[in-house]
Amino acid sequence: MYYCRHSQGIPTMSCHGLEIKAADLEEIVLQAVKSQASVIGGIDLDSDKIQLTSMEQAEQEKKLLDMQNRKRQLYEQFIRKEITMQDFQRKKREFDYRIGVIKQICADMRKQADQIAAKFEEEARLKKIAQAANSPEGLPQELAERAVSKVHVFRDNRVEIESSLQDTFDGVHK
Repeated sequence: MYYCRHSQGIPTMSCHGLEIKAADLEEIVLQAVKSQASVIGGIDLDSDKIQLTSMEQAEQEKKLLDMQNRKRQLYEQFIRKEITMQDFQRKKREFDYRIGVIKQICADMRKQADQIAAKFEEEARLKKIAQAANSPEGLPQELAERAVSKVHVFRDNRVEIESSLQDTFDGVHK
C-alpha cells in the first residue's frame, strides 16, 4: 500500500488517510509511461547527421590550415623581399579576415555538432525507455524511477503523474 506520508501528522490535508494498492499504482504508472513511450518508439535515430557534421567540420578545419599555411608563405615572401611591405600588409589583412571567418564557422560547427550529439544521446536514452516500456518484461524499476518524478493520488480516484520525460517527449516532435 502507498499512502501520503506528508499528511500523517496533518489531518486537514486532502490526502490524509488516502491509500492506494501498490500493484494498482504501479500499473497506472506503467500505462502512463507506455503511453508516452509509444509516441517515440517509432522514431529512428539519425547518426548520419553526426557523421555529416563531422565531415563538414573536418573540411572547414582543412580550409583553415590551408589559409594559415598561405599566410605563413606570404610572410616568407616578404622576408625574402619578393613582395613589398604594402602588398604584404594588404594580403595579410585579407588572410586575417578569411581566417577569422573560417574560425567562426569552425566554432559554430563545433557548437552545432555538440548539440546534435547531445540530442542524439537523449533520443537514444528515450528510445531505450520506450523499448523497455513496451517489452514483455515491462519497465525496469530504474527506468520507471527516471521516467516519473512525482505521482499525485486524489480522493476521487484520479491519479496525476508528473513525468520527468514530458519536456523531452515534447522536444522530439519539434
